[in-house]
Amino acid sequence: MPSVQALATEVAALFAGARRVFYDEFADNRNAWFTGVFQEVELDVIEDGVFKVFWTGRGTSYELYELSSFTDFIAEVDCRIARGGGDGSCALVFAHQKDVGFYKFELFIDYYRLSVIAAAGDPVVLAEGDPRRLTTGDTFNRLHVIRQGERIRVFINDGLVAEVNDTTYPSGRIGVSTACYRAEGGVEVQFDNFAIWSLP
Repeated sequence: MPSVQALATEVAALFAGARRVFYDEFADNRNAWFTGVFQEVELDVIEDGVFKVFWTGRGTSYELYELSSFTDFIAEVDCRIARGGGDGSCALVFAHQKDVGFYKFELFIDYYRLSVIAAAGDPVVLAEGDPRRLTTGDTFNRLHVIRQGERIRVFINDGLVAEVNDTTYPSGRIGVSTACYRAEGGVEVQFDNFAIWSLP
């Protein structure tokens, strides 16, 4: 594991050589995200400069940046579990291949996990842990993924929490995801500053 300073220097160099492909601060819905009611348990709105997802029942869903597929990239988003405590989560999904599978880097208030989600079969957890040494309670926390070939690094608020090598899905779409794990709902998740960079 590199030192904090060495890692910060390496990440800064990656950003310097990357090309930002997409950014949305959710000041409006110019990128045409889905808004409205989905499957009777999810309401998506963009207001107050954030993307808000309200859950009234158990479920999970995601929104993808559909214009490009990515192999080597940096992706990040600020997310907040505004209501629902440990029954809600927010996530970055990446290498999404329709009807095949994707990776999911998921944050709860007291737990994180990086999983491989297949269209059929159970998820495979590649890394997991307690994020609370890095998170800021119920305010916004930044999720950050760097993918370079088989190397996947995931960060919370610029702190590296896991590094794995995996080639299950070498490329695909990138997006954001929320989930409610409580049958009666009561979860609200918010997103801001969703960005994607392509790495050479």
